[in-house]
Amino acid sequence: MNCFVCNQEAHFKYALKGYKLLQCTNCFHQWIQEKDAINLEDFYDENYFRGQKASFAAYFGNWEPAKTLHVNKITYDIVNLFGKNGLSDKNILEIGPGPEDNLFRYLSAFSSVECFDKASIVNAFLENKGAKTYGKWEDIPSEKYDIAVAYEVIEHDPNTVKFCSNVFSKLKKGGVLLLTTGNSRSYYARIKGYKWYYYDPPAHLNYFSAKSIKTLLKKTGFRKIDITRIGRTSKNILSRSKLALGFLPIFTLISSIITVYGHKAK
Repeated sequence: MNCFVCNQEAHFKYALKGYKLLQCTNCFHQWIQEKDAINLEDFYDENYFRGQKASFAAYFGNWEPAKTLHVNKITYDIVNLFGKNGLSDKNILEIGPGPEDNLFRYLSAFSSVECFDKASIVNAFLENKGAKTYGKWEDIPSEKYDIAVAYEVIEHDPNTVKFCSNVFSKLKKGGVLLLTTGNSRSYYARIKGYKWYYYDPPAHLNYFSAKSIKTLLKKTGFRKIDITRIGRTSKNILSRSKLALGFLPIFTLISSIITVYGHKAK
């Protein structure tokens, strides 16, 4: 079988919870072989979002829209990208927001935030809070958004080529896709092997290396692609101490999450 990202040879790597994990010999992309046969509509129900079906899930809890700019793990990179004063004229599409920590909650008072989620229970929850939501890609306006955000989302989608192509079509010229996902080539992932915490089928179906996510984005039209292998929490810690900057190479090696910026040409 060939890799759908770079079309090179792939082979069996692990058995995970009854599923077969394949890995590309060239770009090191990994995916669940049975990913296209999984019924995602049935999987992403209320039980999933209450944490009963996967190791990682959002939870319904106390939820109120923010009245001041709240720079949490979700908004940190966006504020860095535009600056606190550069959000007012930006159209933002959050993909896979979930019902809890999402951009509509923290940025809707400062910019235009709309949401896309395939899970009807999430859309109903956010609509009840006043968000504009979409449940189908074809319903989302084309070339409307300055930035599309997908935090820990792309690994859930069985068709990542179509996912990135859809996002590309929704961005304005000069728009940016900002995503985070697991780094399957991190030292931590390789040390843990099949016990790496990010291996979580059928919730997670795709596992990226820096090379495979860059190849995928180029394949679907993105041109300037920036990747950092250090997470936001580590970045905050390091920024507070010049001494801590000496540990930057260590944080970079062990971080299991990559943050990716994919730019659409102007």
